[in-house]
Amino acid sequence: MGFDFHPYIDEDVFPKVRESWLDLIPDKARAPFFKQGWVAIDFSISKHGGIGDMSWSRSSDDPDLDHAAWDAIKTSSPLAPIPPQFGGQSLRLRINFIYNPDFKPPAVIHFEAAKYKGKGKQGGTVLLSLVVNREGKPTGIQVIHGLGPDLDKQAVKALRKWKFQPATANGVVVSAEINEEILFK
Repeated sequence: MGFDFHPYIDEDVFPKVRESWLDLIPDKARAPFFKQGWVAIDFSISKHGGIGDMSWSRSSDDPDLDHAAWDAIKTSSPLAPIPPQFGGQSLRLRINFIYNPDFKPPAVIHFEAAKYKGKGKQGGTVLLSLVVNREGKPTGIQVIHGLGPDLDKQAVKALRKWKFQPATANGVVVSAEINEEILFK
């Protein structure tokens, strides 16, 4: 017959690690950026609550997200001692850290093509950064990679007329930063 660790894990381990993690989540995983990722870390808890033998089980491929999860476990030491009824020397666990699992980015519902009224033929793409507010309107538009002042100005002008379905996080409408490209043919 096994030992039921649920009360120990649910009441002593997870709350302490979660509290540490919430303080360490990088800005890129918070509003308005909502970077998504999944990190899994294996570790051992000694009978006295010390944490050791940590290893990666899954990386998010983003070092900032990975290290925040790692540090959340590391800074939670010591945890509460393992219940003495268990009788073992240590307990091996895996914790999954999932960043923004219910985030849905904004979606374009109306766009207008950019028009260039300059001389000669120009082509290419202007890359823009913007925040889509909770009403679905583009705000804070900035050129990341442009094609020159005239085309950049026309790209910004066109993007201001776009409409978006706003982003949601956990079912709540939120502002979110995204990038968009405006193509000139």
